Amino acid sequence: MVSARRSTTVQTNSMTPDIETRSFPYRQPDFDAWVSAHARWWPERSEPTVWGPFAAQAACGRYTFSRVKQPHRHFSETLVGAALEREGYVCWTEAKVLRKPGRVFGGFRGLNTRLIDALLASSVGVVPQDVYQTEYESGLRLKTVDVIGFNCRRNHWVFAEAKKDHDRLHPEQEEGLRFLRRLLAPVDADVFVALVRRE
Repeated sequence: MVSARRSTTVQTNSMTPDIETRSFPYRQPDFDAWVSAHARWWPERSEPTVWGPFAAQAACGRYTFSRVKQPHRHFSETLVGAALEREGYVCWTEAKVLRKPGRVFGGFRGLNTRLIDALLASSVGVVPQDVYQTEYESGLRLKTVDVIGFNCRRNHWVFAEAKKDHDRLHPEQEEGLRFLRRLLAPVDADVFVALVRRE
């Protein structure tokens, strides 16, 4: 069983003191099991149970799982999403809440992205992509966030950029978080960096 517990809010971040950070711990055996599962997942991708505690995420179509020849990819995002789902959120990593104007996605990514935009419009009355399209024309360039979550009982969103161990925020990721924080009131959404760190 993956050891990530309820996230802990960290009040300060020396690199980006204005952006909230939360800690999501993991154990090395958790990550080793993830890499091992990748070898059984590719190329057929037909048996999500190989992912153990992440089997539900692998089966649901809302998450991006490790790409071929990249067994280490997407562990952090999936770990954060799974932890948030235990708190009552439905989460996505296979979606783009911020994207280059005119870019269209197919498959689960397109379906998830359209669903999130519709949920944002109906729940908080703001679709970040609509605002970004206007500001993109003025030169703004942002990267989307890793994890998007919605708690329908609370009518509350989370937007998280997951960073494992010593990974650093890219400037366009940092600005993407600030952009979402500017658009969405704290009562409607939490926007934070998810620090995925080995115990």
